Amino acid sequence: MESIVIPPHVTSIGGECFSNCSRLSKIELPSTVTSFESRCFMNCVSLIEMELPSSFTKFGYGCFMGCTNLRSITVPASVGSISEMCFKDCDGLKTIHFLGNVPDILSTSYLNKNVVLYVPAEYLQEFKEKLGNRYSRIFVWKGDNDHPQCAMPTISYSDGDLHFCCSTPDVKILYSISSADFATKALAKDGKVHLVAAYDISAYATADMHYDSDVAHASIYWLNANFNSTVDIKETENRGIMVMSQGGILSISGLDDGETVKLFAIDGRLIDNITANRGVVSCNVSEPLVIVKIGEQSMKISMK
Repeated sequence: MESIVIPPHVTSIGGECFSNCSRLSKIELPSTVTSFESRCFMNCVSLIEMELPSSFTKFGYGCFMGCTNLRSITVPASVGSISEMCFKDCDGLKTIHFLGNVPDILSTSYLNKNVVLYVPAEYLQEFKEKLGNRYSRIFVWKGDNDHPQCAMPTISYSDGDLHFCCSTPDVKILYSISSADFATKALAKDGKVHLVAAYDISAYATADMHYDSDVAHASIYWLNANFNSTVDIKETENRGIMVMSQGGILSISGLDDGETVKLFAIDGRLIDNITANRGVVSCNVSEPLVIVKIGEQSMKISMK
């Protein structure tokens, strides 16, 4: 069963009614439905979105629990609360469109803290006051379902600073940095640590009336870094090189102007010989794995 149309005059979807219907991807509800009872759509892993009638008032306990591919849901103004366990394990939920004032969203509803909440302009401040401590991405909802997606941001590095750029206007860039090298305790006898991929960086763009961008990934490679017991990115004696590979395009920043970068295939073939312009080189790469040589140092890059 991939889709179902609920007949007119039905007022409630009973407890566990469609529980574990793993192929159910679409359900059409009549205007008479006012409530979902407990676990009615639990583990409906093919369900992607849900449009509720304006008469709807009640989410039952755990009604969408385990709907891992549910991406979007619109909540009518008539809904007063979102119940316990309602969105537990709904890992794919990206947006909720609220058509009315702030419902009571229980902390035990397990609503993903990264979800985007679209709300009416007249209630924006109330949503932020009541929910802003738990959900930081609250934007005005104007009732238009056809939102564009933010462009994927680019990540570059120069003079000790990370730089993010996105062609979509008025975006916010959310980023994370992980450091695998510093996760392990080690002893450096000469005070020098030759690092490989010291920092892995991911970032995405978000903007009002836009869907989030795809996630961009990049890495900083330190060249002959001498840390002298510091882990501050700005206190390294030597420079960092930012490498970003996306869609077959390799971009390297943090270089000196005029510096030469050589690219080799894993079998030793020279792929390209590029000169940096304003500290950046960029080229198309068809190989899944390349060796980048900068001066006397080289690094192995996996293309994504």
